[in-house]
Amino acid sequence: MKKSERLNQELIFLSERSFFQLKDLMSEFEISKRTALRDMTALEEMGLAFYTETGKNGGYHLVQKSLLAPVYFTQDDLTMIFYALQSVKRLSVTPFDKSYPQIFEKLLASLSKRQKDYVLKILDVLEFYDIPVISSSTFLRQLLEATVEEQLLWIDYQQKEHLQQVIQIYTVFYRSGIWFFEAYVVDEARWKTYRVDCLLACEKADNQEKRQSRKELAQSFRSFYQDYLDTPFKCEVDAMGKEHFLKGAYRDMKLQEENDKSYIVGRFNREELDYLVHYLITFGEHVTVLEPSFLREAYLEKLCAIMKRYQ
Repeated sequence: MKKSERLNQELIFLSERSFFQLKDLMSEFEISKRTALRDMTALEEMGLAFYTETGKNGGYHLVQKSLLAPVYFTQDDLTMIFYALQSVKRLSVTPFDKSYPQIFEKLLASLSKRQKDYVLKILDVLEFYDIPVISSSTFLRQLLEATVEEQLLWIDYQQKEHLQQVIQIYTVFYRSGIWFFEAYVVDEARWKTYRVDCLLACEKADNQEKRQSRKELAQSFRSFYQDYLDTPFKCEVDAMGKEHFLKGAYRDMKLQEENDKSYIVGRFNREELDYLVHYLITFGEHVTVLEPSFLREAYLEKLCAIMKRYQ
């Protein structure tokens, strides 16, 4: 283990203690007494406040242990953090109040001039391209908080149909420029995937009696989709199709190699037929729909509809 990593682990280890002895560090991290003493000096230089007590039962007492020093980062650690921030730069809508520029500037200001110059040079030559958020997501923060607090929500929702439902959210996720959430529909005892930008209203439900724990939701989610996704499908893809799949695979799909050929295999429900056909159309000439037959027919029907536009 590198010294910087060990120092970080030591900070975490000490955060649970008000008092410790040198032998505790030696035992926990399998280091010599000399190394442990050097680490204590390094931790003190990083800002860890403590005082020593001599004698047979003496040791180190931490001062204000709830305010431990910040974790120590190497230059590579810092570069990775700023690159990760750069990767979400185009997410103009997030569940959090702070924007990318605010966080970026705050972190940058905490660095030394040498560290700052190095990070800026790296970011100047690295780019991250992805699809930005393409629609507004007004209720995103509220949805995330309700998910964490395991609350039931009343929602007013308009996509293909107008819905007013009481739900409990299991997960919130981002894909291809759109925020979604998976939720349990209380009155219907089923699961549904929603688009955040299709919410018209959202508030905490008056009656919270039927809410479930995170563990119960996870079990319900797995159980429902094991039965719901009742139709297997299989499509052959060439090298370009394989690459396209790896860039944005959906849940319950995987890539399978057989006899030097690549296949997309998975399961779906017939209610999702239109969505699956639309997804397969994005592969262009690089996919061949094999089974089931009704998926292949729906795919060909969509291709014919597209071709008619040019006749």
